[in-house]
Amino acid sequence: MEATTALLIVSGAMFLIGLIVLIVDRKRRSRCTMVTTGTVVSVLREVDTDENGRKEHSYRPVFDYFTGTQTVRRESRTAVKSKGKFRVGDVHEIRFNPNKPEEFILSKGGGSTAPGIFLMIAAVAIAAVTIYFGYIKK
Repeated sequence: MEATTALLIVSGAMFLIGLIVLIVDRKRRSRCTMVTTGTVVSVLREVDTDENGRKEHSYRPVFDYFTGTQTVRRESRTAVKSKGKFRVGDVHEIRFNPNKPEEFILSKGGGSTAPGIFLMIAAVAIAAVTIYFGYIKK
């Protein structure tokens, strides 16, 4: 298999993964329509070690929020590298799913950048291969 074919396959796969994650994120956002405030009750520290033994820390907040009928305590899907972004006692605007109150998103700063990164890298790689074979390789 040629390197360009492999690049197109990998780029296409990255594009599809980014697109799927983006669609799932948009659907979740459309389901989470009720607005409330959530209080950070704890911040979980996660440690990942790469293949070189370097440790990376990320921090995931746990929120308490009131849905109108019950108080829900849930861990956020959003993890950040900055230790000070979420502190115990901080109050954030939350949007939750009225049909499934334990599903929530942060109103601000809670979106994932991963789909956009996947889509941009894939688009650049596909464009580069197309330009190379369309204009330069003739």
